Amino acid sequence: GAGVILRRSNDVISGLTTASMVWAASGLGIAVGAGFYYEAVTATILIILAINLFPLILKWIGPSSLRERDLAIKIVVQEQADLDEVFKQIK
Repeated sequence: GAGVILRRSNDVISGLTTASMVWAASGLGIAVGAGFYYEAVTATILIILAINLFPLILKWIGPSSLRERDLAIKIVVQEQADLDEVFKQIK
C-alpha cells in the first residue's frame, strides 16, 4: 500500500485512498481464506459505504472549506501591454 502514496509539489499527497484499498483488499482476502465469510461480506459493505457515502456526508455536514474549489489562472501578455487595463478587464 505504501508504494502508491506519492508526494507531489511540496504539500500535495495523493494515493492515500488507493493505498487503503490495497490494505482492505488484502484483509478481505485473508478473512475469506480463513473462512470468515460473514465478516468479509460485512467488511465489504462497510468499505463500499466508507468510500462512496462518507465523503458525501462530510461535504454536507462538514466545514464549508470542503465545498470550496481552487482556481488558478495564468495570463500571458505581451511586453508592451498595459497591465492596469488587463486587471480592469478581469475585475
